[in-house]
Amino acid sequence: MPRPLTRPALLFAVGLAAAVQAGAATTLASEPSAAPEVSDRPGWLGVLLDEDAATATVLRVVPGSPAEAAGLQPADQITRVDATSIGDRQQLVRAAQAAGEGQVVTLEVVRGDATVTLQATLGAPQPSYELGRALIGRPFPARSVTTLDGATLELGGRTATVVEFWATWCGPCGLAAPTVAALVASQPPDDFAYVALSDEDADVLAAHATSHATTWFLGRDTDGELSMAAWVTALPTFYVLDADGVIVDVYTGLDGAEAAAEAVARLRAGQAPARSAPPR
Repeated sequence: MPRPLTRPALLFAVGLAAAVQAGAATTLASEPSAAPEVSDRPGWLGVLLDEDAATATVLRVVPGSPAEAAGLQPADQITRVDATSIGDRQQLVRAAQAAGEGQVVTLEVVRGDATVTLQATLGAPQPSYELGRALIGRPFPARSVTTLDGATLELGGRTATVVEFWATWCGPCGLAAPTVAALVASQPPDDFAYVALSDEDADVLAAHATSHATTWFLGRDTDGELSMAAWVTALPTFYVLDADGVIVDVYTGLDGAEAAAEAVARLRAGQAPARSAPPR
């Protein structure tokens, strides 16, 4: 199983009738409520709500989600779901609990000085550790990263590149390391790159690299900014990129290292995975 991240407020992906919060103390969908009952097949919208806002304000929109398809944008304030007025995040989740997968809902949204009406067709709730797969077929959020030695590593221009999000304290990450080492050893260094990113201090990463004789690039994900952009919610998570720096697949957990190695082999053989995210 993947190791959930524990940084507070890393992710709060609210779906209509489904709330997922990684690394936080509460999940709003589980709070008691006298609101409508939850549908047998609850729907999913796919937004990250601003925890510091008193209102139901969108902070981020999950790529490929019903929210993106509906046209929701960061800073939008959702004030109504169908006939139900929404005053805060709790009311948004509670009002949505009766909505079901495939149902079309009308959202009233305050955007700047204007009020707009959007139609959203709800999808099936997505596990938090699967959200990164929404980026399949899209460019990786960064074109390059800086390695521990200060060099710039371009994330493209090779047959395959693998970006792993990990941590020294992550047990599954350590267990996956032999598979990673075998993958790196099997690939031509001028046509393949493997970089593992962590938000830990550089001296911690350098000490780990020395004590474990790491043979791949390490880099710092300062303040977790890149992991947020890539919708990483569990460790380890592996992103396989093609020569254009486009994400061709995403894998999470201990088995992800082996799956990433298989994806690299397919790219090497010219059998590129389809650049399309799974259906939602």
